Amino acid sequence: MASLVRRIHRNQNVKVLAVDDSRAFLSYLVKLLQLHRFRVFGAETGRKALEILNAEPGIDLVITDYNMPEMDGIALITALRQQRPRSDLAIIGLSEVGAATLPVRLLKSGANDFLPKPFLVEEFYCRVIQNIEQIELVRAIRESAVRDSLTGLYNRRYFFEMAEKLHATAQRRQITLAAVMLDIDHFKRVNDTYGHLAGDRVIRSVANTLACGIRQVDLLGRYGGEEFCILLTGFDRDHLAVVLERLRSAVESTPIAHEGRSISVTISLGATLVLTEGVQSMLDRADACLYRAKHEGRNRFVIETAE
Repeated sequence: MASLVRRIHRNQNVKVLAVDDSRAFLSYLVKLLQLHRFRVFGAETGRKALEILNAEPGIDLVITDYNMPEMDGIALITALRQQRPRSDLAIIGLSEVGAATLPVRLLKSGANDFLPKPFLVEEFYCRVIQNIEQIELVRAIRESAVRDSLTGLYNRRYFFEMAEKLHATAQRRQITLAAVMLDIDHFKRVNDTYGHLAGDRVIRSVANTLACGIRQVDLLGRYGGEEFCILLTGFDRDHLAVVLERLRSAVESTPIAHEGRSISVTISLGATLVLTEGVQSMLDRADACLYRAKHEGRNRFVIETAE
């Protein structure tokens, strides 16, 4: 029962598209899905279903009838698979009992599963949940390959993979690119005083503060240990200084609770706006600025500019 409650709670973030040319049966499907708190979209034709999918890219599951005018279930599934693979979108085909080969044809066209009409409500929910959880599992595996397990930020490998693309775009379009290196001041003292569990909490808190303080288009990753790196586009020195000061101030003013105690930390940041031949050389220059910030007293930032 507890697992079902947790599943229904998670369903509030899951989008499902139901497709059937029968208004009565479509309404029935929508009500069944809404009972389990799914975010449901309904379409009476295949073409309308494609329009909804293009407008709502976060849809995880499509449940479609086979017998529909203009565009039947197989044509719709084929069109859907041209846009999104099985690992990204689950499709359940529905049909009244007919040709014995129909389930195979639906599966071959790209459906993940098949359910005959009429169906048992319990089996319907089992098939829906099974397909949703397969999509979630694939997504979790994909995320674990690019995310740092402690902070949820991009890991170093993926950060560099994306950073190289961002760097190439900056060179090609001649836009400004800022590289930032930062770390937590006196982090060893945190571990020595409060323990490594507290150190992990501090790293997670700082990571969350950094993620909240930059734009979605900016690239943020965990470089290693208590070090982080950021790439930002479209900033001159003055605007970059505003961003770095906001990050510095936010970390300084965010206490971290640990076993009834409050831990406060600060960060030092180094940045460069010099667009060099590669990402690593830019980060090296930013790291040199970070060293200067540390040498000058910590809890501050230093920016290198082309001038």
